[in-house]
Amino acid sequence: MVHAAVDTYARNHVLTVVTSQHHEMLHEGKFWQVSGQTTLGSGASYDLLIQVGSIPLHLHKDTIASLSLDLLLYEGTTFSAAGTAVTPVNPRRVAHSITHVSTWTHTPTVTDVGTLLYTRSLAVDRQAGDAAGIGHEFILAANTDYLLRATSNAVNNDVGWNHIFSEQVLDS
Repeated sequence: MVHAAVDTYARNHVLTVVTSQHHEMLHEGKFWQVSGQTTLGSGASYDLLIQVGSIPLHLHKDTIASLSLDLLLYEGTTFSAAGTAVTPVNPRRVAHSITHVSTWTHTPTVTDVGTLLYTRSLAVDRQAGDAAGIGHEFILAANTDYLLRATSNAVNNDVGWNHIFSEQVLDS
């Protein structure tokens, strides 16, 4: 699908042809990203809690690791403490008035992970300095809590992520 729109921040307010609805939403400031990195030991996990607000959340998760890693997504997670707030960043760095309603935190105190929706193992058998990644998309239900867990299967595993989301369900 090809969209044409005037990007008011483009040079001379020219007509900008956008080749995908995803890219148009980026120009409109409707995408957000949560990114970070950590080093995990064998069996250690890093948890991100996603508390979806009143609008469904379109999530594209992208994770890389230097060594073997399992990535799991759970729905209906319960927790006794939400953890530390993570601030999503809007890649459109010019003025806009779009906000998001979801809440993102890391290292929550989880009492029940919920229902497993997705699992993916990232097996890396490469030279030092290389990495492999996995990405996948989901439309997460409104007013539902999700847990995105990365579990290392190796010592000194460098893990990075850049999860992109919008809170508007895209047309098919």
